[in-house]
Amino acid sequence: MYILNINNKEYNLYESWSEITLKKGRALFIEASKAPEDLLYIYKEQSKGENADKDQIRIKEKALVQSELDEFYCAILSVLSNIPRSVISDINKDDLRTCYERMLFHFVFGVLHFPVDGIDTMDSFEFGGKKYIAPKSKEILGSERPFYSENVAVYCDASDLDTQGRSTNEGKYHFAELIIAIIFKEYAVEYRKEEEAIEIAEQFKDVLTCDIFHSALHHLSAVNSKLNDLFPNLYRSSGNAKSKAASSESGLKDFGWFNSVLTIAEMQILNKPGLTPLESVRYADLYNFMTVLSNMRANSDYQQLYKEKLK
Repeated sequence: MYILNINNKEYNLYESWSEITLKKGRALFIEASKAPEDLLYIYKEQSKGENADKDQIRIKEKALVQSELDEFYCAILSVLSNIPRSVISDINKDDLRTCYERMLFHFVFGVLHFPVDGIDTMDSFEFGGKKYIAPKSKEILGSERPFYSENVAVYCDASDLDTQGRSTNEGKYHFAELIIAIIFKEYAVEYRKEEEAIEIAEQFKDVLTCDIFHSALHHLSAVNSKLNDLFPNLYRSSGNAKSKAASSESGLKDFGWFNSVLTIAEMQILNKPGLTPLESVRYADLYNFMTVLSNMRANSDYQQLYKEKLK
């Protein structure tokens, strides 16, 4: 925590993600989303790294209005410190801008896109006297496979919640506690139902910090990247309107895994004794499920192409 001295009075300012609760992270995301439109565009382009449109960034930088930026800086400082708004309003503008660039920018960019100061990839964390462990990876034929021992439900539920949350006014932080409760679990505990994770997530509220959530997203991103490499046909957009329609009808949509889970359950090819078809799929090995789904998608695409050639 930074200590700022203003007019002989000390105030606190957050210094790291480990100090910022998820509740505060949601408030910060909402405020950061109110940034001047041109600034939001600049940050979005910068998040693309080498693919950023530098010419457009320069154009947008020239369009920025300093008074609007200063107002935004004040709003962010108000969220990330205990400095009264009346005191913030009287801060020297040069000092305000320096404070934003050196102490606030990385938080704003982090909630809007990703932490520029890196992510602490946690293998576990402790809460309420319990240890919550991240999914394990395993090397197979020289390639690391994240979520190796996880079931379908962990990946699909966390991914769908992440996608849904990003469309809300709280962004990726909307379902933060629940995503953590799904991905991080106590030793030897298998995730089965979202209702069970919700109970744990309720305990996390107002306590867990953003660094833990960022780590959870990092683990999810790692398995996303690996599955994309292994099963690219499940992650690319369909080629044309007809194939998109065929993909949609088969349950293989570009976003939202629940329809895909239902489709495989209806086929009953992963059925296990004592479980319903849906439970059998949700509790199945993630990589086995993706193999079945990928083969189904490939066959669906092939059938569509074959029909089009016959016309």
